Amino acid sequence: MVTRVIKRGEGVDKVVEAVILKQGDTSNDEIAKKIGITNVMWSYLKSGKRKPGKKFYTGVMRAFPDLIPTVLMAMTVEEGE
Repeated sequence: MVTRVIKRGEGVDKVVEAVILKQGDTSNDEIAKKIGITNVMWSYLKSGKRKPGKKFYTGVMRAFPDLIPTVLMAMTVEEGE
């Protein structure tokens, strides 16, 4: 059994949080590949060290179509800041 600490709050993007919740028992490497980013980038995004970009958002929409509304909302907020 794999235990993951989900960091919530400032610094962690809502889309990243949604992907973490969908991740379940899937490894970080598998999730990163599915989204189309490196394992290191996925780690940075989860820790809040990096902000997601268009490549991440596009990969999430492709890998998890049910998260498209969440991604679009995040992208709209990001552009409006």
